[in-house]
Amino acid sequence: MKQDLVDQAVAEIRSEAIDPSLIEAAAARVRARIVNSSRHDAKLRQIHGCADFQALIPQYLNGSLPEAGRLLLDDHVLSCVPCRHAMEFARTGKLPTLRRPVVMERKVPLQWRAAVAAMVVCTVGIGSWSLYRFIVPNENAGAVVKSVSGALLAVSAAGQQIFAGTTVADRQHVRTKDGSDAILRLGDGSEVELAPRSEIWMERTSYETTIHLMRGSVIVHAAKQRKGALHVATRECRVSVKGTIFAVTEGVKGSRVSVVQGAVQVEQGKQVRLLSPGQQATTSAAVEATSVPDEVAWSRDSAKYLAVLGEFSAMAKQLSEAPQPGLRYSSKLAPLAPQDTVVYASVPNVGPLLSQASQIFNDRLSQSEVLSQWWNEHHPQDGPTLDSMVQKIRTFSDYLGNEISLAVTLHGDEKSAVPLVMAEITRPGLLQFLQEQAQQMNIHSNAFQVLTQLPQSEAPDTSHPPLFAYISGNYLFISTSVAQLAAADQAAKGQADKGNYRIYSRIEQAYTSGADWLFAADMEQIRATSVKLHEGAAGAKKHLIETGIDTLDTVVLERKNVNGEEQSSAALGFSGDRQGIAGWLAAPGPVGSLDFVSPDASMATSAVMKSNGAIVWNLLHSIEQNEPEAAEKINALAQGHGMSLFNTLANSLGGDFTFAIDGALLPKPSWKVAVEVYNPGNCEWAIEQLVDGINQQPESKVKLQLTKTESGTGTFYRITAAAPFEIDYTYVDNYLVAAASKELLTQAIQNRSTGYTLSRSDKFRQQLPADGNIDFSALLYYNAGPALSTLAEGLNATNTVSPAQKQAISNFAAASKPGLVYAYAGNDTISVSSKSGFLGLNMDTLSLPAVLAASMHKNFPSGAQLN
Repeated sequence: MKQDLVDQAVAEIRSEAIDPSLIEAAAARVRARIVNSSRHDAKLRQIHGCADFQALIPQYLNGSLPEAGRLLLDDHVLSCVPCRHAMEFARTGKLPTLRRPVVMERKVPLQWRAAVAAMVVCTVGIGSWSLYRFIVPNENAGAVVKSVSGALLAVSAAGQQIFAGTTVADRQHVRTKDGSDAILRLGDGSEVELAPRSEIWMERTSYETTIHLMRGSVIVHAAKQRKGALHVATRECRVSVKGTIFAVTEGVKGSRVSVVQGAVQVEQGKQVRLLSPGQQATTSAAVEATSVPDEVAWSRDSAKYLAVLGEFSAMAKQLSEAPQPGLRYSSKLAPLAPQDTVVYASVPNVGPLLSQASQIFNDRLSQSEVLSQWWNEHHPQDGPTLDSMVQKIRTFSDYLGNEISLAVTLHGDEKSAVPLVMAEITRPGLLQFLQEQAQQMNIHSNAFQVLTQLPQSEAPDTSHPPLFAYISGNYLFISTSVAQLAAADQAAKGQADKGNYRIYSRIEQAYTSGADWLFAADMEQIRATSVKLHEGAAGAKKHLIETGIDTLDTVVLERKNVNGEEQSSAALGFSGDRQGIAGWLAAPGPVGSLDFVSPDASMATSAVMKSNGAIVWNLLHSIEQNEPEAAEKINALAQGHGMSLFNTLANSLGGDFTFAIDGALLPKPSWKVAVEVYNPGNCEWAIEQLVDGINQQPESKVKLQLTKTESGTGTFYRITAAAPFEIDYTYVDNYLVAAASKELLTQAIQNRSTGYTLSRSDKFRQQLPADGNIDFSALLYYNAGPALSTLAEGLNATNTVSPAQKQAISNFAAASKPGLVYAYAGNDTISVSSKSGFLGLNMDTLSLPAVLAASMHKNFPSGAQLN
């Protein structure tokens, strides 16, 4: 009876006639309010789906959304489950979850059960539709092809070509041809750069976009993901980001992930790894890690990176001309380091210099289009400004003396590193400043604590200890360990032995000759801890013995400015005679192989080895111990010969070796090698047998061809395989000289005979140090200027970079100077020094990999049009 009454009431409501004029008047009022409001808010005129509604949520919550927008969003959220979830997530930071149903003890009347059933049906229907919209992407969703160099193909039976401006639908496979690349722009602003012969397809839901890499390489410039996430999936791993630049390569052997900027999360099965800039991850032991620059060198942006390097090079030059901190010939801080110190570092108080650097950067930023573009793309707009950070550091540094030191000890069963920062206080007010900073930093945590007195013991929970700051007299100590602070306090008050640690004598020696930037490490303690903690300690120890690191005792790195000239050095001390790989380097001696390199070389490295033959045997032994399968193949090569193949080769080689990039970079780098040979006949016999053995291997897919030609100047040999592989070599005055072409080989011989050599050139000799040594044990010479000039000329024929970027690279090339890193080896020491950056690491050397990659890239033929 009651159900009949309800049905009758519902029927009467449905059949009730409503005056059309009332409906029209109400609609007109709503329409007017919405139109008037949308005229002043562009976002309200561009609502096409859930993503646009969700973009309005922050304004909705902070009350800045116009009334019309609030009406539209309220109405949409009522009927859209994903957007309702997004609203809840924005409010609380948590996604809503279903509550556990409460079991009713009393019997529910039939009519209520019917109402609940109807509500469930409606909810399931609406939820299913919303879930369908969430899982199944819009038919028009996809990516737009920003640019293509060469050909981009749609993978299908027809295999039609895709051009710039075309939209690639979700789930559409696309592939670049050999020698081609392309850039796709996603809806969120992210860009995906495809290397030659790379294939991807994409799928997108309301909350995430996944790029499936089937093969090849991609570089992803991920936009900041304000909602949702961006993933790259290969067969073996899934890479997740929130805004960064990274590269992923997929091949038969596995995948490799490389991070250029930001951070990415790599999931492989149950294993999850977080990678930071400069780090790599591989999914298989068969895939070795490489350098991150190598992984992105094929990118069109290589030249753009060079332009930014050029700007930083100009700033570095300006900063080098600014007044530098003076050398320190003694230290009040070094004696205070704990007795179990394994690492000690000391740097000058660079507060004043940092202010100058900040001013130089800001001036350059306002003048340089290249630097401004880079800064706007990579600087977080919602983070602290550079000036504010510099000002805080400068204020802090003004309280301190001219030196700041760091001592590191190893504590506990896990031998975790415990740092201790030390500085002398020269101004009152530091305690109040630190307390103010701690108050600002500890809004959400208690990560930084300023102690006015030391507690009796460590806090009970030390898994994530805070950073403690403590003032003892005229000294500031900062550490995560209360025990370290207490020990430093006792040393500062004269209640403990000072300078009572192994590497203190090496540190004192460094101060005697003048210290600026100083780093010293007790490798004996570090090595012992590393082997002990290593899962395969026996294997780790064997590896140390093979490399010779098992006797490495100390490492001391220094960088200083003497009479306006930068000098840097690294001194390696061994507890006995150098062994293994560390023992390969011979005492300083003549390097005749360097005479085959001309003054035009972009890079040359030479070394005097104790015996190249000993190195061959060392390598073979290492392969036999660590790579049994490779050793079997090597042994197979040597079978069937009356004398030992490798014994013949080893005994034929001397100890003088040079490798160089010497000549044109296009169409391929002009490399050359020269190595001393005691017995050319035996050496050639060994090479011929190696070529023959490689060709006879069943699994060998590439067959080598060795040819010999006679000329008036001697016998020339050539080893070729599939293009563009080619090695040309000959024997000259007990040297085997090899090069990328016969023309380059002939030129090298002629340059040596006429004296046109690198070692006699002014640009090389100006880099030589003034010391008691006549020769070197090893050296690395570089001169990126000619290579950069070649690249700049090639860029003039393209539109891959802007005029400002081309000009920055040209300026970089003009300002680039040669550099030299050199090494001396003693019985139990190796010292490495340079007058060019820190051990030669400066903008010029950082540019070399990108220069070579960009020069070889097919984007730079004359007249190429890439966009």
